[in-house]
Amino acid sequence: MLWEIEVQPAAREVDREAARVLAASHDLGIASIRDIRATHSFLVQTEADVDKLTRAASRLLVDRVVETHTIRSVASIADDETGNECHLLNVLFKPGVTDNVAESTRRALQDLGLDIEAVATCRKYRLNTDADISDLARLAQRVLANDAIEHVVDGPLTFDSIALGS
Repeated sequence: MLWEIEVQPAAREVDREAARVLAASHDLGIASIRDIRATHSFLVQTEADVDKLTRAASRLLVDRVVETHTIRSVASIADDETGNECHLLNVLFKPGVTDNVAESTRRALQDLGLDIEAVATCRKYRLNTDADISDLARLAQRVLANDAIEHVVDGPLTFDSIALGS
């Protein structure tokens, strides 16, 4: 099963990545983007259940003082995020590009006793729904992703496994 462990700043914390991206969009003269929320996630392919993943995430992947997290199956994400009042952009490494954080995370989760098949990392940006599509494309190209090694997925993730090299 493919799980997503999504990590976000705690409610009382400043979303520094969102602030950085919003400032960069304004520097580019993009006016239609007014609201951004940023998170990062670990896509984990495993047969471990949600309780084991929750314990591992709390112990290893989340700074519980300044962050919170949610864990859900990737299959359920499309349903959850389709009706949200935001425009969602996911930034992932392109197939064949080494994801060092994912590889370190996979080994650390295995050290905790979980049977992990694969891990990938993802950065997620939720933007105001009325943002201009051309502004979103410009932001993705100029600020969010390095086109040489990353690609942007517009909308919820819909795959059910982490393919070799992705």
